[in-house]
Amino acid sequence: MARWVCLLFFLLFAAGTSTDTAVGGNDLFAAASIRATFPVLEPSAIPAGFVLAGVELLGNPPDTLVATYHAPDGRSLFLMEGEPDGLSCPECRETTVGARKASYRLDRAEDGSRLVSLVFVVDRTGISAGLRDDGSLPEADVLSILREFAASLQPVMAAAVREKDPLQEAARQASFPIYAPSWLPQYFTLRSVTYTPPPDATGSEQVLDEQVPLVYEDPVKSISLAVRGPGRVKLPSGPGTRKLTAGGWPAAVQETDGRRLLVVSTGDASIVLTGTVQEDTLIHIARSLRRVQTDAPSSTR
Repeated sequence: MARWVCLLFFLLFAAGTSTDTAVGGNDLFAAASIRATFPVLEPSAIPAGFVLAGVELLGNPPDTLVATYHAPDGRSLFLMEGEPDGLSCPECRETTVGARKASYRLDRAEDGSRLVSLVFVVDRTGISAGLRDDGSLPEADVLSILREFAASLQPVMAAAVREKDPLQEAARQASFPIYAPSWLPQYFTLRSVTYTPPPDATGSEQVLDEQVPLVYEDPVKSISLAVRGPGRVKLPSGPGTRKLTAGGWPAAVQETDGRRLLVVSTGDASIVLTGTVQEDTLIHIARSLRRVQTDAPSSTR
């Protein structure tokens, strides 16, 4: 229990918030269930106002899942799942989630933020759900929100066919075309797709433009690909830069402090690739980029 609560406490109080909105949330849970070392569950009832920001698998082998949700009023909701070994909390108070016994506790950060965390076990999966807020809601109301959220968790079928493809969903939301690689190094798989809307669409003070980041990983390395609007990213220049073409489009690759960056300008989008892989691998990926086709045209184009 201590490991779970400490990690959840860090995520809620130290990790901050994000303006990214994940697309294809069900697909992310399904993808995680294929790699996870425990049965993954996903919620069917999200508290009002909260939007899924991302799903991550931690550890090697991946033994912990963290899903993050954010609300416009600054509240954050986190779901953590993993193997239930060692779950105990003598200082926690008892409650229930459906017919299951559960424990909960309350913590406060130096800035006054409050964390109410709920812990219980579903078969072979340990669950911890936490909600961070400013403390204005009664504790009983926050606990009720967490209990309803936790009670909606259902097993993910890894082989289930999902109606929505996360890349197509991102392409439908973005105001520019989305590109994805048709070739990846062996063992690399798509880990996440997120859509960051334009700043004026969220009313936030975010610095980043509208963009769609894609993350690919193998057990050791990672590759990130960010698609932004045309002309939003300039081709790098200067020492350590090499110009080339990728799929007939102008591109440039640059290495800084051992990390490689490759920028491609397709004319209708700007694409930035980074990763802990060889330069030739990044170039091969860039030359395999293909436009993601959607079932229906986006209303923003």
